[in-house]
Amino acid sequence: MADVNLRCAYLRMPFDGGPDELQVRKAAQRILTLHLRPAETATAGSGRTSTWTSPARSSSTCR
Repeated sequence: MADVNLRCAYLRMPFDGGPDELQVRKAAQRILTLHLRPAETATAGSGRTSTWTSPARSSSTCR
């Protein structure tokens, strides 16, 4: 859960507009999206499996 909180906290920080930061933010969003969706949604067509399958973790954690 600490990993999710850390990524969400980073995404809540002001964006300075640099290209490197944009790449990092997109990666953080992608990681959260892939791992916080239900396993069948996250793996559909991607060939990936979700490693965070706890039902307690949801996208509402980032609010």
